[in-house]
Amino acid sequence: MAGTAIFSILISGTIDWQGNRTIPPGTITPIPCSKFPCPHGFYCSEGKEICAAQGDCTVTPTECVPEGQTRPSDDSSTPSGTPTDCVNHPCQDGFFCSEGDVVCSSYDDCTMSPPQCVPVDSDVTPEPGELETTPRSSCSTYSCNPDEVCTMTVGIPKCIPANMTCGANEEVNPCGDLCDLLCADLTGIPRSCPLRVCNKPACVCKAGFFRLNGTCVTPSQCQ
Repeated sequence: MAGTAIFSILISGTIDWQGNRTIPPGTITPIPCSKFPCPHGFYCSEGKEICAAQGDCTVTPTECVPEGQTRPSDDSSTPSGTPTDCVNHPCQDGFFCSEGDVVCSSYDDCTMSPPQCVPVDSDVTPEPGELETTPRSSCSTYSCNPDEVCTMTVGIPKCIPANMTCGANEEVNPCGDLCDLLCADLTGIPRSCPLRVCNKPACVCKAGFFRLNGTCVTPSQCQ
């Protein structure tokens, strides 16, 4: 096991009564060394949680580090940076600006992706605060096919089938069902939900309902 670090974190999460996933500070808590025994030849290096703002935390896990080796220090990591924002990144007509991201991996090593100009008709939709440089900002100025209707999706007009119907306790989501609520979500373990991906329209469970075997049920029916 020489040269191998053993690490672990405790994972928990909450879902409010409307089914929204919340990940507040403390959701991912490093295990204290008193509860994290290490094998012979290793010592425990306790993890830590660093929160820059409410709900914006990075966690270094507790690790078993081989004796004679040291964990990378904060001084050796690449400091977090701030990518150029959309205010300073104009886009041509028909494109909107998608803010860059700061992505941190283990030991807070960070890489930055710059802002990008994304075609308005692409599958990527702008988040609140991202700039859209196109006059087609409402359904009143957006044209759909005769068998479609226009709906606003994250500030962008989108066409969905006019005759699309959903089952009991369901509604149409113009961006698809990637983030549909599942009974499994009630376990408290958060799952990845690609909020910035907009796929074809699909039926999803209404707020307060969760999908079980293809139908949307109440939390009590998930048992």
